[in-house]
Amino acid sequence: MSEHGPGQFPDTPWSLIAAGVGDDNDIARDALRELLTLYWEPVFFQIQTALNCDDERATSLCEAYFVDLLYGGTLAESLAVTRRFRDLLRQRLEQFLASDAPDDKPSRRSGVAIQPEKLHSRRNEADSFDEHWTLITFKRALEALRDRYAESPEKYDLFEAVDVAGESADLSDLAERFGIKQAQIAPALRELRRAFRRQVTSTVYQYVNDQSLVLGELRWLLGQPETAVDEPMA
Repeated sequence: MSEHGPGQFPDTPWSLIAAGVGDDNDIARDALRELLTLYWEPVFFQIQTALNCDDERATSLCEAYFVDLLYGGTLAESLAVTRRFRDLLRQRLEQFLASDAPDDKPSRRSGVAIQPEKLHSRRNEADSFDEHWTLITFKRALEALRDRYAESPEKYDLFEAVDVAGESADLSDLAERFGIKQAQIAPALRELRRAFRRQVTSTVYQYVNDQSLVLGELRWLLGQPETAVDEPMA
């Protein structure tokens, strides 16, 4: 990690991509591959939905798309007009689907672990690329939060039941179910909600290269109007 002065945006996978892609930079390519590894699922879903193809075909096309993104010659042009990673992926995917999709597997590998067998339980949860992106971003944040509270799972289980599953129950029922005193339920939920917001924020910082977009992107993820996305950070 490099040193930064006041107001400078820290190095993230996305900023490394933006800084090095024009020079065929291996570091930039590795950073891009890192983000693709985290967020290949919306791409896979969009390909399968758009082309109505089976898992094998969607996997092959997903791999071809990633190879093109990693090694194609037009990524620098896309970066010149795109500041958010999800926008870049969506725009390039639309171009890929509008062109003649390759029938053969690409001659080189992307190195991204595409695992469609993991997705069957989440099919039909979302329709658009951005909806899938939201689900995956929240899913990653919840997984990190669960790991963080592995030594006090009752707190995470309470948060998951109330805030994720939307279950409604009175304090006595919740206290009995999760083994938490009634007086500790509200503080525990506040703690987990703050931790979840921090985790989502950390995720967002990885795929924007302009700090002014972070607040808007968080608002978008939380269901605020799209017009809020490009508002400057206060």
